[in-house]
Amino acid sequence: MKWRVGVLLVLLVLRLVPGWVWVSQVQIGVAVKVRGDVVKIEQKGSNCIMRVGKFWVKTSGWCEFSRMDNVEVIGRTRVDVIDVLLGRIWLDGPNIILFAKNRENEGVVSDDKVGVWQGVREKLALNYQRLLPEPESSLVAGIVLGEKSRLPEKFYNALINTGTIHIVVASGYNVMVVGSMILGSLLYITSRRWATVGAVVGMLLYGLMAGADPPVVRAVIMGGVIFVGQAIGRSNKALWSLALAGWVMLMVEPLLIESVSFQLSVMASVGLFWLEPKLRRWFDEKEIENWILKTELLPTLAAQAMTIPVIWYHFGRISWISPLVNVLVLPLVPIIMAWGGVMLLLSLVWSPLGMVVGWLVYSLAHLVVVVVKWLG
Repeated sequence: MKWRVGVLLVLLVLRLVPGWVWVSQVQIGVAVKVRGDVVKIEQKGSNCIMRVGKFWVKTSGWCEFSRMDNVEVIGRTRVDVIDVLLGRIWLDGPNIILFAKNRENEGVVSDDKVGVWQGVREKLALNYQRLLPEPESSLVAGIVLGEKSRLPEKFYNALINTGTIHIVVASGYNVMVVGSMILGSLLYITSRRWATVGAVVGMLLYGLMAGADPPVVRAVIMGGVIFVGQAIGRSNKALWSLALAGWVMLMVEPLLIESVSFQLSVMASVGLFWLEPKLRRWFDEKEIENWILKTELLPTLAAQAMTIPVIWYHFGRISWISPLVNVLVLPLVPIIMAWGGVMLLLSLVWSPLGMVVGWLVYSLAHLVVVVVKWLG
């Protein structure tokens, strides 16, 4: 396996060479004027990051442009160490002039509006609003669907202050937890092969409900590869499957190495196929037989243990109280995710039917709200 990993690393380095050549050809620290289409745009915290042609631009505040807008940017070139490795050049102090809004495919929703699956996600989130009060309804919608746009500002800030904002972000972590919960449950009633099929289908459905955003889609692909690898072989096969899936994604887009969702997907995967079996064996040795613990909590705890460093690094504002709040809140998240999903499915059949489990979902969500507000 070592030589195969070595081959993948060599090929990945060769993939980065064109970027290194590009950076070496551009003079750093000089003013540059670029006109082109916005080929990529993303809101990261309080900054808007977009790519115009081959150059990257970061502005403070919310994104005012959309993908495929035609703009002119004047800025001073800058390159950091990581940018040299990734073949990326920034334009500092940008002055941006909009020449033309994206009008292609008129009538089709563009990036600044909700797409098809994003629209489905928002409609699904309305079911929670009809059945639960605020902020519990928005919290459950965030945990189950990754839909956090309706969170009250005060509660949203409390989530940030306590380092728990990640629970309402549809990420690779959520996808892997959903798949692992389904896999663990189905293993009690069927073979691993069919349980794996069920887990992959469940992740696909969750990915669609969560808006089918690129990070979620990547996590579904990675999760599917991991579970299939586990089904056809031992843990070393799963490790190889993880390495191969990550390598393919990085070959397509090397900048994924900086993606929070990509990092969460990888670390959650490591937790699920490496740490979770060790925890399960420990409970088996202690003769602890608890179905909910093994199928719902163990996978989540394993994924959380591996993703906590990534979460704390990226989500900022880490206070001394953050570890305590996460310890109190995180065990409730998979339960809310599972029963919140059941509540959603029941409400789609008949809205009042969702309240059959709605009281349980509300109680758990309210407990999270109380902890976050009290300590935030």
